Amino acid sequence: MADDTDPESKTEEPSAKKLSDARAKGDVIKSADIPQLASLAGAVSVILLAGGWLTRDLMAALTPFIAHAGTIDLSSGGAMIVLKQALLAALPALVLVMVVTAFAGAAAHIAQTGFLLTPEKIKPDFQKLDLIKGLGRIFGPDGMVQFLKSAVKFLLTGVIAYFVLKPHVGEVRNLVGMDPAAMIPEAMKLSKGLLIAVILLLVATSAFDYFWQRMRFMNRMRMTLQEVKEEFKQSDGDPHIKGKRRQIQMQRSRQRMMQAVPKATVVVMNPTHYAVALKYEQGETPAPLCVAKGVDDLALKIRAVAEEHGVPVLEDPPLARALYASVEIDEEIPVEHFEAVAKVISFILNGKKPQPRARPL
Repeated sequence: MADDTDPESKTEEPSAKKLSDARAKGDVIKSADIPQLASLAGAVSVILLAGGWLTRDLMAALTPFIAHAGTIDLSSGGAMIVLKQALLAALPALVLVMVVTAFAGAAAHIAQTGFLLTPEKIKPDFQKLDLIKGLGRIFGPDGMVQFLKSAVKFLLTGVIAYFVLKPHVGEVRNLVGMDPAAMIPEAMKLSKGLLIAVILLLVATSAFDYFWQRMRFMNRMRMTLQEVKEEFKQSDGDPHIKGKRRQIQMQRSRQRMMQAVPKATVVVMNPTHYAVALKYEQGETPAPLCVAKGVDDLALKIRAVAEEHGVPVLEDPPLARALYASVEIDEEIPVEHFEAVAKVISFILNGKKPQPRARPL
């Protein structure tokens, strides 16, 4: 179905097949806020757990330059030397933060979607260059929600920063006049509370975004009644194909049935409308077994095969009709027919020709 189907006609919940097909195309429930939250949480964790020794090592490496900043010769490549040494001093902290951030973001993405490789997502889609559709995405429900969410996050982050740092205004002012060796640890201490508060805010906004994305995804995946019917037809098979398959199965079943007729003990006929082939082996089968049955042309064919292979044929219309109606192939005959069939088989096993029962008036 086309994507422009009237949303009001999509009254059915998405099937497992539709969700599976969407996943194969990379269309799954996911929130971009959750990997961002995980990355930031990873960076904050590094600051909280390893910030102390990272800042001490950084200050130990930078203190000689900061303490004698006025005496450093920046000419003749001196600036590059200073920059190189500063980067080397900050490199362990930067690498640790980047590795943890990347790992946390990737883990959050996998937690949402699982391991998903979809080549279709990386194929160029020139429809995305359509200006009208692009504006529709920007000013559509998803675009507006994203804009409002970003605005709310920006506003609340400012509010949180104000209330977290307000009690420490004096300490923030004192940072300007502090010795560099004491300034960075103090700034780290002040930033921890702010970062934790921002993380809590992002947890709330990420949870909202995930449930919003889930609702939008499930609404987008909803199906029309016609889609459900078509999917059922495809999964269960087209009626014409099913009919052909059933016909083939019946033909094969008939072939197997006809192959069993030569092994039958007796064939009870109507004489032309019904035929039931019974097999009984004393000591092996507790009761006579129906190995073949048929009406009209099939009944005549059963008779012809039986006569060709020397299987006795008994014309007993009442018994033939009763057996045909009450027993299926590979089933034992019902108890109520034991006596009549037993007499027939007894005569055959004793080498006598059974006599048909008298027809009721």
